[in-house]
Parts: sequence; structure tokens; C-alpha cells
Amino acid sequence: MTFTRNEAAFRPILAVAAVSCCGAFAGAQAPSDGAASEPSRLTFSLDARSEFGFEADIDDSEGSVSTTRVGADLGLRYRATDKIGLGLKFGAEYSFYDFDDFETVAGLGDPFDDGAMYSLTPTISFSPNDDWRFIGGAILRWSVEEGADLGDGFTGGGLFAANRRVNDRLTLGFGFIVGSRLEDDPIFIPALTIDWQINDRWSLSNEEKPGLAIRYKAMERLTLAAEAWYTTRDYRLDEDNAIPGGAMEDTRVPVAFSARWRAMDNLTLIGRVGAFVYNEYEFRNDDGDEVTDADVDPSLFIGVEGRLTF
Repeated sequence: MTFTRNEAAFRPILAVAAVSCCGAFAGAQAPSDGAASEPSRLTFSLDARSEFGFEADIDDSEGSVSTTRVGADLGLRYRATDKIGLGLKFGAEYSFYDFDDFETVAGLGDPFDDGAMYSLTPTISFSPNDDWRFIGGAILRWSVEEGADLGDGFTGGGLFAANRRVNDRLTLGFGFIVGSRLEDDPIFIPALTIDWQINDRWSLSNEEKPGLAIRYKAMERLTLAAEAWYTTRDYRLDEDNAIPGGAMEDTRVPVAFSARWRAMDNLTLIGRVGAFVYNEYEFRNDDGDEVTDADVDPSLFIGVEGRLTF
């Protein structure tokens, strides 16, 4: 199977897999009708988002690049027992890169066109008591440039996290993610986790991703936040690329301010404005040798997101 732009335009967007999975799949409770009721055993979440990155200059060249992404998550969680929960997340993300005056191999055109990433992330959580929670799972991804065979873009890995509730306001933990990469050594990302309700308005959290966010509850339904996190993506290159069958890795550190509005009990809308304070591209051939890398100047981005639980 190959990814083409026309197919992507009509393919249903299900989800985006990310290394944020260490804290994911917290179950959503059914809306209250005024009477006490048990939480639903089976819950769903839907997360749709888009992001536009403004044009940024590429160091040591006359080139520049801008990116646009759209994606969504579909998550399912089943409460098997009071101690065991099962989760499953499906994912798709489409990325549109616009390189200008930058080539990995002179005379052979743009280094990358459009990319697609699909994912499947099953997890299991175990809570032996009220204070401890353990999470483990697998991360399966297929990431390719337009025209490449989807099967050639497969990478796999796993995740683990252990969280301890210190008190009613503070939960601490640790975890890691390990996974294969296209034409490169496996990646290992350790992380400490924190969920701290400092007071009635301020809180500190990992935001279920490798990073940190400090939040301020401005109003009952409005929360403001400052966020920073780490993200990396790699794609299998098309055989018609200047580096046929190779790989491109896109690594970034976004820093953003966000506004989160709980429009309804089960619907949250989020707007972000920020900057990619670090952005690097690395291009490797099909033997795993680096062909070139490119450091990109900091640039602005904006994003919108909607989260629905039911």
C-alpha cells in the first residue's frame, strides 16, 4: 500500500500516536443526571487538531520551510475490573511540508513532500490500591512520504509508567518509551511524571506528553497554560526522492501559551500560539548513513484542538 495525496484527502482521520501515551487513556465518566451512578465500563474520546507553522529560515542555506498538520485521535478504554483497565488508541496525522530553496542532493528538487503517519497503541493499566497505578503498552506506527509503501514505514516500541498518589493534590511517577527508528538506532526516552494541584487555581502537569505545563484556572470553564514539550517524527522516503528509500527525522521543541475552554461537560476547545524553539531535520539513506541535516531558526505556530469524551 502506498500513500498518495488524493487518498489522504478522503481517508478518515482516526488518531495520532505520540509518545504522550504514558499517561493517556484516563477514563471519562458518564455525565451525571443528578443521581449517583457507576462510571461507564466502556468510554470513548475523540481528539481533532490542526497546526500551522510559519515559514522559518534554514541555517547555513538560503532555504526556508513551513509546515501544516492535521490529525485526530480515537481512544477507547474499558474498565475490566476495579483494578484493571484496557485502552486502545487509533491514529492518523497528515503533514504538509513546504521547503523552499533547500535540497539534500543538488539539482534533485525538494527534499520532502507530504507525509502521513498512522498508529495503533494498545495499553493496560493496573491499580493494586488507591495510591499506585502502573501502565504498559505497545506503540505501532507507520510513517511515510507521499508515494512510499506504507509497510516500509513501520516502527514499533513500548511504554511503561508507574505513578504514585502522594496525597489528594499530588501524584508523582516515572516512565519511559523505547522504540525503533527508520534507518537509525532505537530511541529511549525516560521521563518523570507529575500532576500537582498547587491550589484551587494553579496546577502543574506533564500534560500526558514529554514536557511540562503550568495551568491557571481563570474562570470556571476557562483555563490558561504555558506549555513546553518534545516531539519527534520520522518518515520513510519515496523511491523517487533524492534519497530513495531513505528516511527523514523531524525533531522539535514547541513552547506555547494555550487557552482551554470547556464548552460542555464532555467537550473542550483549545487554542495555542507559540514557537518552535528548536527544530532539526536529519536525512538518512537506506544504509542508515546521514546524508545531511538542517537546523531551523525558531519560528511561530498556531494550533486549534477539540476534545470530546463520551
